[in-house]
Amino acid sequence: MKKINFLIAILLFSLCVNAQKVNPNYVGVQIDTIYLFSPFGFVTTIKNNERQTSPEFTQSVRDTLNKLILGQFPAKGIIINDSMLINDFKTQDNIIGTLEKIKKIDNNVFPMVPIGKDLDSIISKYPGRYYGFLYYNGFMNNQIKRSMAASITLMVVTSVLTLGMVTVYMIPLPSVIDATFVVVDKKEHKFLYYSNKVQTKSFSMEVNRHKLVDKILKKYKKTIEVTNVK
Repeated sequence: MKKINFLIAILLFSLCVNAQKVNPNYVGVQIDTIYLFSPFGFVTTIKNNERQTSPEFTQSVRDTLNKLILGQFPAKGIIINDSMLINDFKTQDNIIGTLEKIKKIDNNVFPMVPIGKDLDSIISKYPGRYYGFLYYNGFMNNQIKRSMAASITLMVVTSVLTLGMVTVYMIPLPSVIDATFVVVDKKEHKFLYYSNKVQTKSFSMEVNRHKLVDKILKKYKKTIEVTNVK
């Protein structure tokens, strides 16, 4: 049993290290005004013993992130509600695919990554030069208390039936949200900034959503400070 617990600990440590991976980022310019598209993505919950998309939590997270990214971005922000970005799943998938590829590159290559035809077609409809996109996906364990109770019951029953030789405890799935934020330069057709962060604390609480946005923009603000010094 100790060996199993040790292996589980190694796995969890590995996941945490990967979640904290340093992502590429690059700014190099001072942005005075940015057009921020309403965040797009989804949140799943457990319903009828299955993970299903929750329109309620999805909209709640979108509204909060929308407000926070607008309030914390160090420039004048103008919100754009683009129905294609929120409702066209094919466009979303293509954009998400581009964002996933960025995770695998370093800072030297990052400024040369093309933004792709989907992002290009979306921003071509609007005025201005700089645009921000925030994608999120999360899981809200809305049955965490029930899951913990069931796990404790299972642990007690297996322990009693095996006279303490075997103890089984199922670890309930934690709530988690993965968010990616990018800044795009429309004139140069390239990415200026990328940040991907994972929040494992319950994001049903607004304070934790606030911390997530803080982490997303932390490197951007530091890079801007360096740019201003130069």
